[in-house]
Amino acid sequence: MAGHSNEVAESIDVLKGRGPADLRELSLELSAWMFYLGERTKSVEEGRHLAETMIVSGPGARKIPAGNSVARWRRARH
Repeated sequence: MAGHSNEVAESIDVLKGRGPADLRELSLELSAWMFYLGERTKSVEEGRHLAETMIVSGPGARKIPAGNSVARWRRARH
Protein backbone atom coordinates (compact mmCIF):
# COMPACT_ATOMS: atom_id res chain seq x y z
CA MET A 1 0.00 0.00 0.00
CA ALA A 2 1.29 3.45 -0.84
CA GLY A 3 0.16 7.02 -0.92
CA HIS A 4 -2.19 9.07 1.16
CA SER A 5 -3.85 6.21 3.06
CA ASN A 6 -0.47 4.96 4.24
CA GLU A 7 0.40 8.42 5.56
CA VAL A 8 -2.93 8.63 7.35
CA ALA A 9 -2.39 5.18 8.85
CA GLU A 10 1.06 6.19 10.12
CA SER A 11 -0.40 9.38 11.60
CA ILE A 12 -3.03 7.35 13.42
CA ASP A 13 -0.25 5.15 14.79
CA VAL A 14 1.59 8.24 16.08
CA LEU A 15 -1.57 9.42 17.85
CA LYS A 16 -1.72 6.02 19.52
CA GLY A 17 1.90 6.31 20.73
CA ARG A 18 3.32 4.06 18.03
CA GLY A 19 4.49 4.67 14.49
CA PRO A 20 7.80 5.62 12.92
CA ALA A 21 10.18 7.50 15.23
CA ASP A 22 10.91 10.20 12.66
CA LEU A 23 7.22 10.96 12.12
CA ARG A 24 6.57 10.97 15.87
CA GLU A 25 9.44 13.44 16.40
CA LEU A 26 8.22 15.71 13.60
CA SER A 27 4.66 15.59 14.92
CA LEU A 28 5.79 16.52 18.42
CA GLU A 29 7.92 19.41 17.15
CA LEU A 30 5.13 20.81 14.97
CA SER A 31 2.58 20.39 17.75
CA ALA A 32 4.87 22.14 20.23
CA TRP A 33 5.16 25.14 17.95
CA MET A 34 1.43 25.24 17.23
CA PHE A 35 0.60 25.20 20.95
CA TYR A 36 3.11 28.00 21.52
CA LEU A 37 2.08 30.13 18.52
CA GLY A 38 -1.58 29.63 19.37
CA GLU A 39 -0.80 30.89 22.88
CA ARG A 40 -1.91 27.66 24.52
CA THR A 41 1.53 27.38 26.18
CA LYS A 42 4.13 29.94 27.27
CA SER A 43 7.05 28.22 25.54
CA VAL A 44 7.81 25.70 22.81
CA GLU A 45 9.19 23.34 25.47
CA GLU A 46 5.92 23.54 27.37
CA GLY A 47 4.10 22.90 24.09
CA ARG A 48 6.17 19.79 23.48
CA HIS A 49 5.39 18.50 26.95
CA LEU A 50 1.68 19.08 26.31
CA ALA A 51 1.90 17.25 22.97
CA GLU A 52 3.68 14.29 24.58
CA THR A 53 1.12 14.19 27.37
CA MET A 54 -1.75 14.22 24.88
CA ILE A 55 -0.27 11.31 22.94
CA VAL A 56 0.24 9.27 26.11
CA SER A 57 -3.24 10.03 27.49
CA GLY A 58 -4.89 9.46 24.09
CA PRO A 59 -7.32 12.32 23.31
CA GLY A 60 -6.12 12.65 19.71
CA ALA A 61 -6.59 8.99 18.93
CA ARG A 62 -10.09 9.01 20.45
CA LYS A 63 -11.17 11.68 17.94
CA ILE A 64 -10.71 9.31 15.00
CA PRO A 65 -14.17 8.08 14.04
CA ALA A 66 -14.68 4.35 14.42
CA GLY A 67 -16.12 4.17 10.91
CA ASN A 68 -12.98 5.71 9.37
CA SER A 69 -11.95 3.37 6.54
CA VAL A 70 -8.23 3.79 7.29
CA ALA A 71 -8.85 3.09 10.97
CA ARG A 72 -10.81 -0.05 10.00
CA TRP A 73 -7.98 -1.12 7.72
CA ARG A 74 -5.40 -0.64 10.49
CA ARG A 75 -7.43 -2.68 12.98
CA ALA A 76 -7.72 -5.49 10.43
CA ARG A 77 -3.95 -5.51 9.90
CA HIS A 78 -3.08 -5.74 13.61
